[in-house]
Amino acid sequence: MLSATSDAEHSTRSATVTALLARRPMKRARDEETEKHLQESCVNLLMRHQNTSELLLEITVSLNHINTVTSTLACSVLSATDNTRTNHSSSSQGHK
Repeated sequence: MLSATSDAEHSTRSATVTALLARRPMKRARDEETEKHLQESCVNLLMRHQNTSELLLEITVSLNHINTVTSTLACSVLSATDNTRTNHSSSSQGHK
C-alpha cells in the first residue's frame, strides 16, 4: 500500500518528466535551426571563395584575430590581477 508521501513524490516526478519531455521538441527544433544556419553559412563561405587558397587565408586571418584578442584580454586580466595583489600587499604592510 502506498502512502500519501509516495503518491505526492510520484506526482512530482511525473510532472517533472512531463515538463522535460515537453521541452524536447523545442530543443530539437532549435538545434535543427542552428544546424541549418551553420550549413548556410558554410555554403556562403564556399561560394565566396571558389579558390581554396583564399578560403584558407580568410580562415587563418580570422584565427589570428581571435588569438590576438584572446591574448590581449589575458594580458589585461593578468595585469589587473597583479595590480590587485600589489595594492593588497602594500595595504597589508601598512597595517603591520
